[in-house]
Amino acid sequence: MLSVEKYIRFNLTVSNIEKALQKYKNSNLAEYNLRSTHMLCLVSLKYGEAMTAADLADVCAVNKALISRVTADLFDMGYIEYTADSINKKYKKKITLTESGLNVTDEIVEKITSAVTSVSGQISETRLAVFYDVLFTIEKNLTNLAKND
Repeated sequence: MLSVEKYIRFNLTVSNIEKALQKYKNSNLAEYNLRSTHMLCLVSLKYGEAMTAADLADVCAVNKALISRVTADLFDMGYIEYTADSINKKYKKKITLTESGLNVTDEIVEKITSAVTSVSGQISETRLAVFYDVLFTIEKNLTNLAKND
């Protein structure tokens, strides 16, 4: 296959995967009144330590303005809380999951686990390891290419 044909095929495949993934996430998160960035924050807090909004923005690879809106939503829903310490600025306080946040995150993680098993369960661990290694290398190379433009 020519390089241009590979590029077109790769581009269409990645685009189709993104569309299908977004549709799946939106339909499964709708019952919780959450979007994908909410979910990413909840899961990051579940499997990480308490962190500030700035740390959460870095982990989730989104800007601070979006994290501010998302954490405000999650706080209003009762899913996160801010640590009680001497820091007055909310943005510098550590964020943790509430009991309710932990419960909803557990439900979401269960759905994620089921989805991953559904789409990759018939692929061997060896092939998946190679796939992810190649995918992450392509991501890194494309990111570097974009930085150089």
